[in-house]
Amino acid sequence: MKTFENSELVTLAEQLAKSDSEKDVIKVLQRYDLWNEDDLWRDYGDIENNYSSIGNQMESADTALTEKLINSCDSLLMLSCLEAGIEPESNEAPKSISKAIETFFDVKEGVISYLSETERSELSENIGLVATGGKTNPCYTIFDRGLGQSPSQFPTTFLSLNASNKVRIPFVQGKFNMGSTGALPFCGDRNIQLILSKKNPPIAGDIDDRNLWGITVVSRASFPK
Repeated sequence: MKTFENSELVTLAEQLAKSDSEKDVIKVLQRYDLWNEDDLWRDYGDIENNYSSIGNQMESADTALTEKLINSCDSLLMLSCLEAGIEPESNEAPKSISKAIETFFDVKEGVISYLSETERSELSENIGLVATGGKTNPCYTIFDRGLGQSPSQFPTTFLSLNASNKVRIPFVQGKFNMGSTGALPFCGDRNIQLILSKKNPPIAGDIDDRNLWGITVVSRASFPK
């Protein structure tokens, strides 16, 4: 197991975040002797034969991208629910998406068109989609001000597969625990994805790594002939 000084980890995270192509990502990982170290990688969802689930979800890249934005919306609603002192799976939680939007964001009937242009602009700042890199093979970055996760929670949240994380929450859309992987087949030849997150402070609780940022790289290990 490799160890790094804090300053090295910060530099590594910055270099990965600024990489606009999978070639750039691989070069960074090679520079730190991380790319070919098998013991540093683990199966997505801790499922060895997982590509049957990952590779058969989306027919188009735009649909896969939409799924990621939906996950950001879910994260914002769940954060707002917790900040209101309501457990998302409890009977007190809103019973629909529109009710949650109305309750937590003061949007009449959960319909965004009721908001003024200024209000819509302010609400939109909670989620962002940025395209960088080349026009032929752009790099898409999605960020949100939602729940966030601490490093120790990555395996059971961002990197889980076929679990029941949100199945009992009535006001979210991504209930099948696969939305984050649907985009992977469209992420270049190596299906590379970067995840960078930190638990949102108001709902971090007393977990040991609540103040730490977590970073992970997803890549497909084998390829069809």
